[in-house]
Amino acid sequence: MKRKIILILIIVLSIFCLSNQFGTEIDITIYNNKGIKEYSDTYIVNSEGLIFLPIIGKLYVKDMDESEISRKIREKLHPDYFINPAVSVGIKSNYFTINGMVKKPGRYSFNRKIMLSDAIGLAEGLREGADTVNVKIISQNDEKVVNYYQFTKIGDFTQNVEIKPGDIITFEEFDFIYVIGEVSNEFKTYYSPEIDIKELIVEAGYTGRSALNHARILRKENEEFKNIRINLETLFRRGKNSEINISLLPGDVLFIPKNRGLRLESLFKTAGEIADIFTSLHTIKYLPREIF
Repeated sequence: MKRKIILILIIVLSIFCLSNQFGTEIDITIYNNKGIKEYSDTYIVNSEGLIFLPIIGKLYVKDMDESEISRKIREKLHPDYFINPAVSVGIKSNYFTINGMVKKPGRYSFNRKIMLSDAIGLAEGLREGADTVNVKIISQNDEKVVNYYQFTKIGDFTQNVEIKPGDIITFEEFDFIYVIGEVSNEFKTYYSPEIDIKELIVEAGYTGRSALNHARILRKENEEFKNIRINLETLFRRGKNSEINISLLPGDVLFIPKNRGLRLESLFKTAGEIADIFTSLHTIKYLPREIF
């Protein structure tokens, strides 16, 4: 009678564990020494690589095969209830792989429908600078790019795609945005779709000699450099509602020259001097003289 109560308890608790775990399915069947099935149920490995078996307790099974798990269970079964038992173990897993700018990249198992947001959660979230605009997902039959930013920003659920077995998810690193020139604090920061030019200038700290009306965006496109002139003075001289009809892109360099006189040439350092500033930057290694 006592033995039957324990077996019933095992079944009830295993169902509870199953409903609250997430990961690899492991079928476990225990036979007595006469070959009669005593117990059978399915457990799910949690994010720490554990399953929870009543009487036995916690069992670490991460990266173990069926024979290793079977051996560990036999070792832990109490001989008063299971005499010379045989333990059958079957592993049923669906896996996806997540790489790049996530906190815990690797391969994760799942046994129910999951979305991209769930996959990110299993990897414990994104790292700073993760490119959420161009998320690469390689499946067995195709490859696609997902704009996860549209899901987080405006709730576009079409971009929170379902993850299939075998999918490989990659979060690349955003390029930096650089702010240099006649500012108090030259710096770089990760690009973001929400990046604001005015906030960058405030962070950099423009001075009384900053020629905001002759600022430039230096941009590399298709192995060529563009020199885009931009009048930032409108952001600070014409009210808080003024806007600039240009957006920064990953890798852009925002250059604020020093106001040294009326001649345009005198507002900028020589091309060679500016090029020296960029020798240590992440994406732009040099600036050709012709863009000035």
